[in-house]
Amino acid sequence: MSLSYAARLKKGVDYGVCGLPELTETPRSFHEKAAKLVDMVKSSKYIVVMTGAGISTSTGIPDFRGPNGVWTKEQQGAPFQPQEDFRFEDANPSLTHMAILGLVNIGKVKYLISQNVDGLHIRSGIPKNKLSELHGNIFIEECRNCKKEYFRDFDVQSIGLKETGRRCPKCGKALYDVLLDWDDALPEEQLNAAEDHSRESDLMICLGTSLKVQPANKIPLLNQKHGGKMVLCNLQQTPVDKRSHLVIHSKCDALMQHVMNKLGIQIPVYVRTVSFTVKSEITSEDLVLTLLSSDGLRCPYILQLDISIVGDPEKTFKLSEQPFTLKIPEEGLPKNWKDTSLELLLVANFARGCTTRTFEFRHKVETAVVEKTHTVEITRIDFNLKKEIDLSIDLSMDDGFYELRSGKRSPMYKNLMPNSKPKKKGGGGRPKKKPRTDPLEELAPSAEDLKREQDVKTLWELFPEKKEVDIISALDATRNSVSKAANYLMTK
Repeated sequence: MSLSYAARLKKGVDYGVCGLPELTETPRSFHEKAAKLVDMVKSSKYIVVMTGAGISTSTGIPDFRGPNGVWTKEQQGAPFQPQEDFRFEDANPSLTHMAILGLVNIGKVKYLISQNVDGLHIRSGIPKNKLSELHGNIFIEECRNCKKEYFRDFDVQSIGLKETGRRCPKCGKALYDVLLDWDDALPEEQLNAAEDHSRESDLMICLGTSLKVQPANKIPLLNQKHGGKMVLCNLQQTPVDKRSHLVIHSKCDALMQHVMNKLGIQIPVYVRTVSFTVKSEITSEDLVLTLLSSDGLRCPYILQLDISIVGDPEKTFKLSEQPFTLKIPEEGLPKNWKDTSLELLLVANFARGCTTRTFEFRHKVETAVVEKTHTVEITRIDFNLKKEIDLSIDLSMDDGFYELRSGKRSPMYKNLMPNSKPKKKGGGGRPKKKPRTDPLEELAPSAEDLKREQDVKTLWELFPEKKEVDIISALDATRNSVSKAANYLMTK
């Protein structure tokens, strides 16, 4: 998530273990595990998906506990770079968001549970009655009086279920954010729905979540009481890996694109449709134009409005602050413009994050106040539906040489990850008690192991027809020299 959101949360909270190494399947293990997931999806009757921050990192929003996560850097005392404070308004749904929508649309996924506050599931098109947002939504404010809910185009800039400073257009009462702070209880209605659907599911698919935040991390396990299965896709290990039927260490976008291709289901294209009203108002000497979103507030995604008079295209006014005000005498408009209709050619310039950068339309000023609504489709395509990601290139082999779920080394690669360090000679007496260490940290490969694995990867790309055991044998025979190992393999 974004730093602007994390900065609002209360401080002094134990974030747990952050910054664990990210693990990635080898191309072979990825395809094998993805094939199992495809079979499970085909055979399942009631699938529920649970998502975390990992499905939104490809949109530019940083996660929390990853190597470059917000809380990881806070624990390390590392400064944040400006680009890391990514605006939620600039983010569009990722491939994973749209793939989930595709599965919901055909009825394969019955319900979606999200721990994210970025609003991208709603923006992708997921119906509200099929979604529980357990930690709130940074774009929603609600009226407690008439129960009306407003999904804004902007971050409501509040947290902890407090007043936002705006009023309900329907009843005039105060509006409140729905964003939870650390000590806020989960929304009862959404929590109950999430638990009920989880119990009923025969397959829970968890995507991009470390499952460390309670009580949300208990929800995916509820279906196991009646034989349900759980699949977990995350780049880091989680506390519930051993209770999962399948663990896939992969980027969510890569996995979901592969799965959707194998299922033969097309991923919907994200189309963002926005409606805004142009309100023109005549004051004593000015013409004031205001662009309002559907909830009656000024559009935050329009940065500049270019105005010209139809029939006089050489005279264009560029205004960058709402309300857009034309000072009539200074701008040289006809003195009798109030007595006649004035047709304007307007060009709205959208903020970054909108792939439709400009929208041209006409607006006719005939009376003191004129309002007209325009609808714009802002289309964003972030992925190629026809070509599958080349996993042998895009996915590294950092974890390819040991069984992640059990932490045991594969016999084929036992020489890559020695079981223990050589004991020191001499000394006696009672051995010193070793300090307790995090078992997940013990699984992290050393620098030597990583170099060895990178050498294997390099040779594998040069000799894709060779078996892994042959490549490893070549490295052993040439004392880990990549060039000599390559020559050795060419002679075999």
